Amino acid sequence: MKSMNLVLCFIFTFLFLSCKEGPQELSQDYRDDPTNPSIQPKVIWVWIDSPRPYGRWNMLPGKQNDSLPVGYRPGRLLISFNKIMVSYSVIPNVTISSTENDYPQLSTYGAYSADGQTFEWPIYGNFKVAKQYLIIVDKSVRDVTNLNLSEDYKKVLIPEPKLRLIESEPKNGDSAYYNPTIVRFEFNSEIDSNSLKSSVTISPSVLGRWQFDYFPNRFVAFVPQNGFKASTWYEITFTKSLKDIFNNVLPNEIKIKFKTRPFRIYYNSPYGGQINVDRSTPISCGFSLPIDTSTVRQSFTISPAVSGYFSYYYNSFSFYRDQLYAPNTTYTVTISTSLRSKTQDQLQNPYTFSFTTRSD
Repeated sequence: MKSMNLVLCFIFTFLFLSCKEGPQELSQDYRDDPTNPSIQPKVIWVWIDSPRPYGRWNMLPGKQNDSLPVGYRPGRLLISFNKIMVSYSVIPNVTISSTENDYPQLSTYGAYSADGQTFEWPIYGNFKVAKQYLIIVDKSVRDVTNLNLSEDYKKVLIPEPKLRLIESEPKNGDSAYYNPTIVRFEFNSEIDSNSLKSSVTISPSVLGRWQFDYFPNRFVAFVPQNGFKASTWYEITFTKSLKDIFNNVLPNEIKIKFKTRPFRIYYNSPYGGQINVDRSTPISCGFSLPIDTSTVRQSFTISPAVSGYFSYYYNSFSFYRDQLYAPNTTYTVTISTSLRSKTQDQLQNPYTFSFTTRSD
């Protein structure tokens, strides 16, 4: 009997506590109601995000906090509120400022909110590394129940804490890099030109020049004198002595390793097996690397034999006949392995294709 009383007591206590917790949970949900007139509006988080490549920007999922943004280039500022806000009271009353000159600016043109709680503004300009930016939400902003913020919301952010590499072409580990004549790198700050010359190495060594590829000087490129060799692994290293024009240095060494594509023919015209080819059509071949033009004539044969001359452009050549091809005739073109690239790569195998001319 005593044990039965203990069980009943336990059940009663459990039910009592459960009933007590239920309203608390409901109350919590009610307090989070974005239209509840008894709740003061407030800023939940602030975020600086990178640009969206296509179309309209998607809203962030809301998992971010406002301690430090991670976006790298000015794209948009996002601010989330706990209440549904009146858009025309919010959009013109948010500002970004800095002690630096020429800091990024918010634009009210294109600013919007999809749900009334998370707002976004396009940002124009560039952030500077290791500089603070102040976001201010004026207390005059109001929610749909006509309540204002209790005070101005202010948040200091450092969008770019350190000098870093944003993008590279090729990507690190690329095993079939397609462009043998240039590599490009984008940093988050303008690079000091003197620092660049002394802070980068290429292995194996390649003759060429470093240059700024675009303005501003965040974009740097290396142009090899004769191109990169085919089927070769290269490693480009930026040391920690690299710095930007504000004397911010790389915190860590950066290594980009890539392999170039093989030396090969990637197109020919006329194409193999083509029929009804105009009798005046030139023969053209394009290659994956710039070609050594002095090796073209000795590597090119056409059967039946046709006399003519060559023209060259970068990584291609064209053969122009002295007279019209014979009508309704199949010609076979062979490019031998004696053809070389400017870096003295050679074709792995002879390349052959045929075409047939028109009958008239």
